[in-house]
Amino acid sequence: MENLEYSFIYLSEEDKERVDRDAKRFHQNHNLSTPLCTGKDLVVTHPFLLPLLIKVACNHPGWSFRSNGVRLGVDRKQFRAPHGIVETPELRVSQVTVHTTKGKEIIGSLGVDTSSTHPRFKLDSPSLNRNRQRGYNTCTKDIGKASRIINKSFHPLTLEERVEEMHHKLFNTLNGSVMNKEMIHNNQWRGIRQHLRPHIEENWDTFAPICVAAGLEEEIANTFLKTKHDTGVLKKLKADTTRVFVWLEGDQYFLRKGDAEVQVYTTYDLPANYKQKIGMLKMLDDEHAVTGVGYRLDANSFLIVEENFDAEG
Repeated sequence: MENLEYSFIYLSEEDKERVDRDAKRFHQNHNLSTPLCTGKDLVVTHPFLLPLLIKVACNHPGWSFRSNGVRLGVDRKQFRAPHGIVETPELRVSQVTVHTTKGKEIIGSLGVDTSSTHPRFKLDSPSLNRNRQRGYNTCTKDIGKASRIINKSFHPLTLEERVEEMHHKLFNTLNGSVMNKEMIHNNQWRGIRQHLRPHIEENWDTFAPICVAAGLEEEIANTFLKTKHDTGVLKKLKADTTRVFVWLEGDQYFLRKGDAEVQVYTTYDLPANYKQKIGMLKMLDDEHAVTGVGYRLDANSFLIVEENFDAEG
């Protein structure tokens, strides 16, 4: 960590990495071989927040403030280079976490709320959070009021509060671990099923007795392969581009191929290949299909496939 304007304001490790990258990019963009500044030199504390930090630091000499994110500021930093003055946007610290002596414990956070017309201080701590009715921060424009709230509400946790905090942390972490492990296990099981399923289907005679012994109903075991076959037939029919819709009304047959116009036939002029397949489908139960023939919806509605017609068709 590095100090900013005052010895009690620090850049967090994450923010230091960010501003050092920005400083490196600044030198590259201006083709500067000799460094003019470090990342820290690009950073300032938000001018609205700084007086409050100074006031609180005077009241609590043992506390320190660590940046919690840096943002582009409205002003620009100027540096003198060999070929003249170069500029880069300044980076502002608009929120900090407040630490007790030696930074062992975070006791709250201070920041600037710029969502309204005039900036406000936004404060948060475990004590404020417990007593807050709504929202995520306590806001005020008054630096004196902000200081009083901090004096009252920013303090290390009591032993009882620490126990309660660790209790919640433990069970929240435990719940997260359970969800994570379940997700990993389920993904692994999906992978196992993906590879195991074709092997079981190909060797169903071997696996069926094992499944029944494990509790599978015998009816399911006995119809499993037939159901698989029937599903395959229907899927193939659904994807078949040669299928023809046939609707029977009296002695008239209405045929439609895809989006083409409807063709009307009678029993006497209906092509023999259509007669053959419709005849086969009439012997099925409703909502059943035959490979290479078609599908019966009901006694008057059919889908037939034109592939594999007899030679006389």
